[in-house]
Amino acid sequence: MMRGFTKSITFITVFLVATICHQFDTSGYITIDKYLDDHQEQKLLMKSFSDIVSSYAIPIGFHMNRNVKIAAVYPCIQKSNYWRDSVTSMEKRLDELGIRYETARFFSKPSGDFRLQVKQFADAIKAGSDYITISVDNENMKRLVSTVLAKKKPKIFIQNLTTPTKEWQSNPPYMYVGFDHVEGAKIIADQYSKIFPKGASYILLYGPKGTVSSLRGGGFESYALAKGFTPAAKFYTDFDADKAYNAVNDALKRFPNISFIYACSTDIAIGASRALEELGLLNKVIVNGWGGTLKELNLIKQNKLDFTVMRMNDDNGVAIAEAIKLDLINNADMAPQIFSGEFVTVTKEMTNEAIDSLIERALRYSKK
Repeated sequence: MMRGFTKSITFITVFLVATICHQFDTSGYITIDKYLDDHQEQKLLMKSFSDIVSSYAIPIGFHMNRNVKIAAVYPCIQKSNYWRDSVTSMEKRLDELGIRYETARFFSKPSGDFRLQVKQFADAIKAGSDYITISVDNENMKRLVSTVLAKKKPKIFIQNLTTPTKEWQSNPPYMYVGFDHVEGAKIIADQYSKIFPKGASYILLYGPKGTVSSLRGGGFESYALAKGFTPAAKFYTDFDADKAYNAVNDALKRFPNISFIYACSTDIAIGASRALEELGLLNKVIVNGWGGTLKELNLIKQNKLDFTVMRMNDDNGVAIAEAIKLDLINNADMAPQIFSGEFVTVTKEMTNEAIDSLIERALRYSKK
């Protein structure tokens, strides 16, 4: 009896914390548009580098005396395949480029593993890594990375972030790599506007408190407000499918007339879809995916997810490999500060053949 009571209190506590309003705070970041306004020379670099990423690999052309050491410090213990596919695509592109390398993988959960991530980052540095590609989704990790950026070695890729950090302007990372969260949020807001041209109320499902939630969730809320959408409830779900499932069940009891659910990630979309299916509300309450992972696309094919913004996923790993090549041939100045990959909107109205064609393009390395 006591055990059940404890679980109930825990859930209520989670709910109360989850519904705290999240503000769209970009004060610590520079949007891509603003960055390019201030750094016009980067436009040509970004265009030429994107052409390299989308083209066939050109081998490095000389014999390397040693392997370069690359560390991937990623929060990839989740249902989304983004992070693991990133490592795979990077390695396969490095192989094509003829670059000798060793990859050290340091994997963690997207939320609650801060101490582990700190240790992993320290281990990557102690191992003598030449390059570290890392996700920085909270202020504590950001401070740790700052100390390494100031030393200029190892070279740092900030993965899954394309909005430069203001405090790093004097000591920037080698490259910001990913798919712009704010742009993705805008694309999803535009799609919901087509479905609900007169506006609607919705549930907003953030991940954990941090950069990604602020840009994806807060960014969407900002665009959605201008389109006549108002949030009925907001939850932090830690990119956890079960927490998203519980949040949707609870919110729909309180707000049964909402029109759609904005999900900030694959895992969140999976949990939300499961809740709607059990409640018999699939196709009645609309829910989106975020990223266009294989799990999302399978749900779309099964008519259990309405649409998603799909990343051309493997381009991020290819970009890291090509930037390493530029550094090794002493052309690091040809690497742009930002690589922001392409999005494509995928809907349940599309044929399986059309979706499969996009999968082949997005996962051109990792799916082989």
